[in-house]
Amino acid sequence: MIIIATSIKLNHWAWVLPFILLSVLMRLLLFFRPTLKLLKFHHTADGSWMTLSAWDNAPSMLSFRNKGLHLLAMKLAPLMLKEGQTARWQSDQLPSWPEALEKLSRVDVYTNAVS
Repeated sequence: MIIIATSIKLNHWAWVLPFILLSVLMRLLLFFRPTLKLLKFHHTADGSWMTLSAWDNAPSMLSFRNKGLHLLAMKLAPLMLKEGQTARWQSDQLPSWPEALEKLSRVDVYTNAVS
């Protein structure tokens, strides 16, 4: 499986509602994708929004990432995001949040110059 963990911080509180709306709509659409094995969302005390997903294969993950609502979210990212991190790895087992946090701790934080 392809595992993706993402952590982002929004630029401003005004982006919270649009971000949640996009996230909920994406989650509803993903419910019908048999290649998605796991999808979790989490909000942390420091204001980070996190996602954790597990996919059967890379083409399935890329098909979702590069189309529809996720593509829209990526186009809005320069306006919405203050910073973020993404970790990608392969595993035979479904990931846990502690594993995802450990993987994210090893990748660089990207920041948005617009903020």
